[in-house]
Amino acid sequence: MKTYYVKVAENGYIEGWGDRPEENTVEVFADENLVNKLFCVKIVNKKAVLDQEQFEKLQGNQLPEKTEIEKIREELLLTQEALAALFESNLG
Repeated sequence: MKTYYVKVAENGYIEGWGDRPEENTVEVFADENLVNKLFCVKIVNKKAVLDQEQFEKLQGNQLPEKTEIEKIREELLLTQEALAALFESNLG
């Protein structure tokens, strides 16, 4: 088991995984086979536990849309890349 930092949705399921602490994350211990499974893993006594019924239900359905945080992170990454390109072009 390894330590991860996760974001938890209002319904109690993990909605984001990371290996560094960030704002609004919770430290958990998890087996590698659970990492990056979304909307079907809960935290029990600081351990990530798969909700098998929820997992199977999601297998037949489309996963929920990206969270607002995920959308903002992608926008931020694009902005950073654009700024880096602009900075490089001004140096040359």
